[in-house]
Parts: sequence; C-alpha cells; structure tokens
Amino acid sequence: MQVISTRVRAALLATTIVFGPTAVFAQQAAAPVKGGQIKVAIFAEPTTLMPLSQDINVQIIAAQLYPSLLKFDGKITPKPYLAKAWRVSDDGLTYEFDLVETAKWSDGKAITSADVRFSFEEMILKYQPAGKSNFGVIESIDDSKPGTVVFKLKRSYAPFLSLLNSLYAPIVPKHVYEGTDPMKNENSLTAAVTGGPFKVKEWVKGDHLTVVRNPDAFDTPNLDEMTFRFISDASARMLALKTGAIDYLPPSAMPYSSLAMLEGDENIKLQPIGDEAAAKVLTIGFNLRRAPFDNVKVRQAISHAINNEFIAEAVSFKHEKAAVGPLNSKSWAWDASLKGYNFDPELAKKMLDEAGLPVKADGFRFAMTVNTRPSVAVFHKANEIVVQNLRAIGINASLRPLESAPYTASTYIESDFDVSSVAWISAFDANNLAPLYACENIRPAPYSNFMGYCNKQVDELFAKGAAESDQAKRKAVYVEMQQRIIDDAPAIWPMNWSDWSASRTRVQGLPAGPWDGRDPMDDLWVEAK
Repeated sequence: MQVISTRVRAALLATTIVFGPTAVFAQQAAAPVKGGQIKVAIFAEPTTLMPLSQDINVQIIAAQLYPSLLKFDGKITPKPYLAKAWRVSDDGLTYEFDLVETAKWSDGKAITSADVRFSFEEMILKYQPAGKSNFGVIESIDDSKPGTVVFKLKRSYAPFLSLLNSLYAPIVPKHVYEGTDPMKNENSLTAAVTGGPFKVKEWVKGDHLTVVRNPDAFDTPNLDEMTFRFISDASARMLALKTGAIDYLPPSAMPYSSLAMLEGDENIKLQPIGDEAAAKVLTIGFNLRRAPFDNVKVRQAISHAINNEFIAEAVSFKHEKAAVGPLNSKSWAWDASLKGYNFDPELAKKMLDEAGLPVKADGFRFAMTVNTRPSVAVFHKANEIVVQNLRAIGINASLRPLESAPYTASTYIESDFDVSSVAWISAFDANNLAPLYACENIRPAPYSNFMGYCNKQVDELFAKGAAESDQAKRKAVYVEMQQRIIDDAPAIWPMNWSDWSASRTRVQGLPAGPWDGRDPMDDLWVEAK
C-alpha cells in the first residue's frame, strides 16, 4: 500500500489534474482574513437539517454542520478534511483513512472511525437514494482503531474517492442516531449535535437561519458567522445582492434569467464556477413501459423533432450549448466524437410513419403529456418548446404542470408519465450516470432509473469503466457507453446545464467547492472594511 496510489488517483481525477495543494484562483491570491460575516441567499427554507436529505437547500446548510472524509476544490481535487491523510492499495481494493485526532462532536464526544462506519452502513447505504449505487461496492469497514477507518472493496472502483464528499457521504454522530429513524430524530430538526466548521445559532422560521463558527471544529473556518436567508423569488434574490442585503448567491440560487441583471455591476463578481462536479444535462426521459415509447424508432424519431440548439439558447439566455447525450460536455469523460440527433422534423415524420403512427383524421398521430414543474424555470421553458416541436410533427402534446411532491411521485414512484424532466449530476464522474441508466436501478424510489431503461451492454460498460484505473481507458469505455445510450434514445438531452456563482466583491475564497454550493464554506473570507 502506498500513499494515494498513482494509478487509482489518475483514474479519479480529470485528465491533467495534479493531486496536491488546492487549486489557486485569481481571487484567492491575498492571504485570508479571519473574522467577519456574510449573508447567503437560498431559494427555499429547509424542512430539516438532516444531511441525507435530497433538498439542495438542506444540503447547503448541512455541509456547514457535518463533516465528510474529504472535501474538494474547484478542480474536483480531493483535499484532507475529517481524514487528514489516506492510503490506497495498489490493487485499488483497500482505502485507509487517518482521522484528525482532535475532531469531536459539539457535545464533546470524539469523532471516531465508529461514526464513519455507522454513517456508511446504517445511514448512507440505507437512506441516501444513491447510497447503494455509490457504495454498494464496499465489502467491509474496519473501525477497530478509533483514529483510522479502513474500507475493503469487492472490486476496484475508481470513483470511490470522488464520492467521499458532503453531498454523498456526510458523517453523523453514531451516539445520536443509532437505533432511530434519522428523518424523525430530533437532531435532524435542531442540529444540536454537529461536527462541522459551523454550528446553528438561530433559526427564525420563514426568514433565516444563522450559523456561527464552531470553536471546537477540527477545521476552523475563516468567517465568524453566516446567515442563510430564504428568498424564493429570483428577482428578489438578485436585488438583495445588488443592494448588499446579500453577499453571496451559491450556484443553485442563480437562474439563467438573472444573469443579465447582474452583468456589468462593478460591485458584483459573476463567475461560471462552483458546479464543476455538479454540472448536469437537462434530461427529458421517456416512460419505456408505455407504448409507443417502448419502440426505439419512435424515441429516435422524436429526438430528431426536438430543436436542441434553440432550446439551449432560449432557456440559458445564450449561456449554454445543446447537449450531445447524457453527460455534460465539461466532463472529462465526454468526447466531441459522440453523435446525437440533428434537428430534422421531416425525417421525424417519416420515421413515425414507418413505425406505424400515421397522422389520423384529427390531424394527430397520438396524444402525450409532458410532465413539467413551473417552479423550475429550466424545466418549464424547455418543455414549452418541446411541446411546440412535437405538435409540429403531428403529436398532440400538452404540458402537465405539477408541484414538487406530485412531480416526484409521478416520475419516480408511480411511473405515471409519458415524458418527465430531471437534471442529473455526473460531470465529476461518468459512473454517476449509473443510478439513472443501469438496469438494477429500475425501482420505485427517488433519483432512480425512472425511465425503465435497461441495456445489459450498457451495464457491462458501467462495471468496466468503474473498475478501470487508467484514465484514458476509462474515458474510452464511457464514450462507448454514452453512444450506446444515445442510440437507444431513452431520453431527450436538449442542453448542458451549468450554474454560476455571484457575490459581492468583498467575498473571497470562491468557489467553496464544486458541488453547486453544497460544500463546506470554511475557506470563504471577507475583505476587511
């Protein structure tokens, strides 16, 4: 065993990333200043502070309260966090982490390997929707030494280190959560016992939640205090930033429609950073359980009917390009050689005729609904254009607007849809497409393979890519996998979807990380007034 196996490290990191010090951005050139406070806007009030929640507003705050083994910089390079050092065996099957000796929970109890093991075995694998997909490869976890935790894997799994972040693998106190339902545990509502860089000071329902520096944190933050204000209206968030009522808008709080409002303001830094790992593709998935969407020729025909270039330009206000397949083009595993579907309505009509779906007396071939969420601007605006494109080739398409809870239920639990939209994080590693496209993930659960898509050859390529340690070979595998998925057309992929960060110029240390704002903000600092 050696410190950070070179071959596994190469497989994890993007093309030419060097494992080592934090990547230095221009705005981080000056030495950080201790002290000060900032106000951060999020677009909804959290309903819990349980870090396993899939609500991004919960995750943004929980990342300040609970540690993960590693944290990541804007280059998606792993950095020490709760784990001060780690070693990977040459065969890629053993990962050994040394924990910070002084780390402790806010009630004074030490954070040990037992907490790490409990968090994975009893929390992440059981309650995190992607837990089994991400960490089912774990064979055993050794917590016999309080300051060291050892993971034994069933097979080589190159994405492993990249998943040990605050989004997918938060560490929680065993003595607080053992034997309880974590979603109902009182600590999930109050965050009374935490171990991150900050701790909760106050939660004023309907207005804000404030965290302050945790004096016992193993990784002391620069800021004294952060206040998270709940501002649902995008225009109100932008105005608050322009007037100084807010100092920082994490990427998830920045809709494309608001970029023009902030551009040119000398008091604001507007940057396409902060979601390097979380960059996604708008994915409009077919329900393959229903006719005619169970016919690949029909799906391919519809794919030719969608004007992806127009959607990308209109929805992103010219900030994005059309996607080609399920992976964001920012990903190291994407390749320009991939072949998607060109916009060709006449070809689409011909293919539908050949599939036995001619235009009937009423002027339409068949009727279908398009699930949409009006509260998610990217979904809704794109879906409006999709409906227009479908009607132009004789499909009687209509929008089916749903609020968050029924949208999730109809898409993931009940399979009650024709097509439905999701945004899927995968830029950090193409293997994160597996929960959405692998056969074993066809199940009634959030963030699963809701389309019912299954191609055993694609599954084999997922397994092959995850086990491969050579970066170039991994990419070749994933490029083949992407092309097979594209050819099967289980979804329409209109556009790349990347988020921006916006802040007052006094805020330094951005990006906080690459996970769309769901990163510990301990490195942020503010210039002295």
